[in-house]
Amino acid sequence: MHTFLLILVTVVWGSTFVIIKDTVSSVNPFFIVFTRCFLAALPIFILQTIKKPKSLYSKAVMIRGGILGILLAATYITQTIGLQYTSAGHSAFITGSSVVLVPIILLLVLREHLILSDIISIFIILIGLFLLTYDVKTQINIGDLITLITAVSCAVHIVISGRFVKTTDAASIITWQFVGAGLVSFLGFLASGASGVSLTVKSTSAIIYLGFLGTLFCYFITVWVQQYVSSMLVVLIFSLEPVFAAIFGFLILRETLNGSESVGAFLVLGGVLLYQLCRNKNHKCLSLL
Repeated sequence: MHTFLLILVTVVWGSTFVIIKDTVSSVNPFFIVFTRCFLAALPIFILQTIKKPKSLYSKAVMIRGGILGILLAATYITQTIGLQYTSAGHSAFITGSSVVLVPIILLLVLREHLILSDIISIFIILIGLFLLTYDVKTQINIGDLITLITAVSCAVHIVISGRFVKTTDAASIITWQFVGAGLVSFLGFLASGASGVSLTVKSTSAIIYLGFLGTLFCYFITVWVQQYVSSMLVVLIFSLEPVFAAIFGFLILRETLNGSESVGAFLVLGGVLLYQLCRNKNHKCLSLL
């Protein structure tokens, strides 16, 4: 069930790259992030105030949620700004590189050792992501460098939220995460001149979709589910995001994958499957570290 929910998250996120890139061409990126976080925060804040006010207004919860909110804002803002200057494919690949960063953080900071199957899975997935998403004809640009911050903040968010949610009420910390991200992005919007808010029906619909599905649903599941599964499993399943993006491209835009892209998609799927199979065998794979 938990794996299924994480896959649903990647399905939704797979649809957001093109939506964000299209919307950011006419709407201030800070305003996009602020509104999507506000839409995510409002319903859950009201619900938690009614159901668990004591937990919601706990100092520890507010601090931890605020930390996650800053990381979430950094992830969204840098990804959104980066998409102004780079392709959706480059953005997807660089963001997906968090599949490498998470185990490095777990090893260096938290001393969580990896096993051989973990390393092989990560390597296979990284190659698959490159073949599936990266356009070698497009030169590295400022958008790619900005999106590197996205990958780092996303990886740190996954690791830290996995630790916080073990000892803190999940719904309350998620609430303050959205509030914190909304405040940070609102300050960024003001600092940018508070311009570029000419909304159309299309861009408004896109922001509503990003708020309720791309933010509220996806990041609620991302944090909540780590009470039950590892951060490694989360980031590996999230590497399926560009695979679903390609599927949406085919179903909606009739875009087809070439040979290398198809191989890349299968490699990503194979890498995730390998990790699942080895981990379900109680770590019987050979230890590497």
